[in-house]
Amino acid sequence: MLSEPEAIGRIVKIDGDFVEISIPRSERCKACGICPLGENDTVLLRVKANTPLRVGERVKIRTEDRYVIFSAFILYIIPVIALIGGYFLGGLVSSSEIFRIVFGFLFMGISFLVNRFIDKRIKFPQVIEPVE
Repeated sequence: MLSEPEAIGRIVKIDGDFVEISIPRSERCKACGICPLGENDTVLLRVKANTPLRVGERVKIRTEDRYVIFSAFILYIIPVIALIGGYFLGGLVSSSEIFRIVFGFLFMGISFLVNRFIDKRIKFPQVIEPVE
């Protein structure tokens, strides 16, 4: 997934319905390291093409706002809900405050694993438009 809803890059490879786009790495994603790196500090993004494109062509790629908001919800809100829910569920199992806290953090850790699974499985649609 992109760190911004919109970016401009260059097509470096076409493989059937998919294109590989080289996008300059932004300041917001320099520390992340999830995306595969290309040459000259770029990110390589593999996306299903919805229009005919050529290698070397400059394109604008964007993600619709609703998918960006949904991604942020999954990434930031679900772990907090899991932490709080785990805390209260831990209270049903034991009255110990330490046990409740450990149970909360256990559920939050499980939510990170679920987030990772979701990130691997769900690919939000990207809109690719040629740039003049």
